[in-house]
Amino acid sequence: MKSLAKDPAGRYASADAFADDLDRWLAGEPTRARPPGPVAAAVRWLRRNALSALGLFALGLTAGLIAVLAPFTLVPRSATFLVPEGTSPLNPLCWFNFAEGNAAIRGALFGAVPVLVLGGGWLVRAVARPRSTRVALGAGAAVGLVATLVAFSFFGPIFAATAVNFPFVHVHPVESYEDIFQRGASEASLGFTFVPPRDAAYLERFLTDEERVADERTRKRALENLQRRALDANKVFAALAIGWIVLGFLGTFVATWALHGAWAADHLARSARHPLSRALTYGELVVLTLGLALFGLVVVGVTITMNSPNVKGGPMWASRLIPLLFGAAIVAVAHIGVVRGWHPILRLFAYVLLAGIGAGFMGLAGCF
Repeated sequence: MKSLAKDPAGRYASADAFADDLDRWLAGEPTRARPPGPVAAAVRWLRRNALSALGLFALGLTAGLIAVLAPFTLVPRSATFLVPEGTSPLNPLCWFNFAEGNAAIRGALFGAVPVLVLGGGWLVRAVARPRSTRVALGAGAAVGLVATLVAFSFFGPIFAATAVNFPFVHVHPVESYEDIFQRGASEASLGFTFVPPRDAAYLERFLTDEERVADERTRKRALENLQRRALDANKVFAALAIGWIVLGFLGTFVATWALHGAWAADHLARSARHPLSRALTYGELVVLTLGLALFGLVVVGVTITMNSPNVKGGPMWASRLIPLLFGAAIVAVAHIGVVRGWHPILRLFAYVLLAGIGAGFMGLAGCF
């Protein structure tokens, strides 16, 4: 039907294009006459590349585990997790302690982190063997998704467990039991109830009409029940909030690493550059892009922290926004320069110029 289309623009441009589509159909690949949707294309690719799909999953799993274990070896802690004897080695707490206490594992992670960060795109390309940039990006997205899910399955519970200690992340402004007893309060000192008077005044708005006019004992039990429900809501909300933040941070950084690395490796592999030039250019693009992503996440984290009630001071807006804007400009210039074939010295000159202008704006804003 495509070759017989009435509109000449809808037909094949040449006999070679027609033959190429016939070859695609014979090989079971998507044709240009009827391109499949994203789901159908993914299913066909999995059927033809089962080993590559398994390899991409393994690469994502490895990247996620390295992202989880590396912080426990690269950043010293005061003490390992307290785990009783006889705990199953499948317990993740044992993995963290083993990674931190084993010199060989620490050395392997020290070497694996830079290899994964600086060579992730090439690894994705080597496993997927993409025939097009779209396939390369799909492979990068798959690796990034698996790595994000693996990392979040560990980091999510860790950060959510500590979220209950953040008093500024709540839906009810009530004290926890720990806070009540840490300041020396008890049932006797508070009178007839565990609920502090200030919290009781807040919780009274949730009493039913019957409870408001009930006897003192019934009203006391109703306030205690409301206090427990409020604390449960605070804990769940804090865990959800921290979980969303962790997932957003992990997803942003890992997606940037996987998708950008896959694109950069594919673009450079299809270019006529010398292998050494490809490697150096890839490192240039990845370092600049991941550096900008990491700085952007730090800016977001600092902004969130500074908005909490118990935090005062912190870097001013100009010292956060100006480097972010000029960093984005440097990354944009890097990619435009690489795509258009600018000489490395020209790109370096552009980086220095933009960095100097940004420093000048920061000086005018009083950031130094």
